[in-house]
Amino acid sequence: MRRSEHLLENYFELITILDRGGSYRYASASYKRILGYEPEELLDQDLFRFIHPDDVNRLRNSLDSLQGNPGVTHTAEFRFKRKDGLWAYLESQVKTLPGESEEAITIINARDLTELKQAEKAFLENLTQLYRKNRHETIISSVTQSVHQSINLQEVLENAADSMSRNIQGADCVAIYLVEVAGSTFPAKAGDLSPADSTTVLPVHSNSPNDAQGMLVQAQGSPQAVLKAYRGYPDWFIERVRRIPYPEGFTWKSIISGALRYCADAETDTVIGQAGREVGTKSYVSMPIRLKNEVIGVININSLEKNAFDEEELKLVESVARQIEVAIKNAQQAEELRQSEERYHTLFDQSPVGVYIFNSDFTITHCNKKMVQILQSSY
Repeated sequence: MRRSEHLLENYFELITILDRGGSYRYASASYKRILGYEPEELLDQDLFRFIHPDDVNRLRNSLDSLQGNPGVTHTAEFRFKRKDGLWAYLESQVKTLPGESEEAITIINARDLTELKQAEKAFLENLTQLYRKNRHETIISSVTQSVHQSINLQEVLENAADSMSRNIQGADCVAIYLVEVAGSTFPAKAGDLSPADSTTVLPVHSNSPNDAQGMLVQAQGSPQAVLKAYRGYPDWFIERVRRIPYPEGFTWKSIISGALRYCADAETDTVIGQAGREVGTKSYVSMPIRLKNEVIGVININSLEKNAFDEEELKLVESVARQIEVAIKNAQQAEELRQSEERYHTLFDQSPVGVYIFNSDFTITHCNKKMVQILQSSY
């Protein structure tokens, strides 16, 4: 008998016999090796005082269902508190048998799955990190490529909004705003920034110590945050937030402060507007977009779940904002070049003196109207 018991303990790792009430009548010696308990200290103890609270009801229901089905084996997984206070994951085979005086007993043969569970968790975490890394690289690659291939700012903004919407987990809605205000010292390219208003200009909103109040400097009109690209929002929402006047909502909060704003629980937020609540926003990110030292817009990402974004995703949104800043700078430089060329052609064509350009063979390649008149009058 003693030899059989020794073999049984080594084969099943953990052997438990419970009475009908769930108290220990027997615990194998392997409890000491695996869970840290001497078998004797478990006798007459209630099994469920060692079971994780989240697993108690499920295991209790399993044991109750076996009481009326003696001999039937049921597989159960649960967490058992070790003597050192840590939780061990156990996989068990449970069945009931008639005991002495017809009293049913429960036999549990269990093995420790803790290392396997830890390995599974590590594998899933690595897989998740790899998945997220691939998605993040997709966003950065897509936005960077569009920045370097196009000086069309609207095209870059649309691509950025689309990439973030498809590849950031929890990004249910994405919006990119640029601030517009008449009278700024930064004229914008009308075709890129505001097709409806050729006088639209980029703002000069500074976060320098000289502008401690965060007010728009050198601005003569009423500033508005204007929606330039978006994904995921319903039409009714877009109509309400297409133009956000200063200083409403978390959009302007981010522009004025010049700092990232992350709200993990919008229900407790005092800045989010009514439209944001109605669309179902539970958490959001608002990332400023800068040109040199000036805040010129924001990226807003709304989620329908609380605590939707972590530090890595916030850094990713920041990287996208930096790429958009490059695109805006490229568009600005292209516009400045266009204006410079226009000024050159105006001066060249309207000069009161004759001007011509010739190549190395002394062949005239360009001449203005005045030069044409001079040459014609010479013949």
